[in-house]
Amino acid sequence: MKVTVVMTGLETTRARSLRETVTRALEHRAQEARHHESTRSRPPRRREEGRHEEPLVLVLVLVFVLIVVVTVVVTVRVGVGVRVGGPFGWLARVMDMTQFDCHALTNSVLTEKFDGRYEGTICAVEKDMVWNRYLGKKVAAPIIHFADGWQWIPNVGGRRVLQAALGTESDRWVGRRVAVYLVNDVVKTDPATGAPVQTFKKLVAVLADEGTG
Repeated sequence: MKVTVVMTGLETTRARSLRETVTRALEHRAQEARHHESTRSRPPRRREEGRHEEPLVLVLVLVFVLIVVVTVVVTVRVGVGVRVGGPFGWLARVMDMTQFDCHALTNSVLTEKFDGRYEGTICAVEKDMVWNRYLGKKVAAPIIHFADGWQWIPNVGGRRVLQAALGTESDRWVGRRVAVYLVNDVVKTDPATGAPVQTFKKLVAVLADEGTG
């Protein structure tokens, strides 16, 4: 009877140990299953995060496009002189100042570079607002552009000479050769030094076309 009880006790201990082993194995399998499920669920979360990043990418693209547009507008305004209005109105004040370097046939330019007389072929005539020092304001005036890059704003006397020789339509002036030259005008007194100062008058003459004799 005692032997039977001991054997039964051993069997009970083994059964309990086996049950605990099986339970631990099941718990381990359950943990692995949960870990596997959590790993499989991560890609959808990445996709969700990607959806949240799409608006940021769109904003960056729009900023890049805006920078490109502003760059193009500035380039066009500086290079060609196109006026810009609306939200880009401030760009109208931007210009390439090298276009004004030594291009005007002033008295000093005529004296220093052309010995008082310039000859050139008219390639364009345009209208613009220029400052009139006698009237103290800007007035509309024609600007004559020559093929070699020089330009001249004729005074009233010069306009009359050109109109009498070439007609009143500016398209008839294009392609014609003219001479802009200086002649002595009057001697004035410098108010600061009291010394006499020779002044000059700018005149224009229409020349015969090359090849016509």
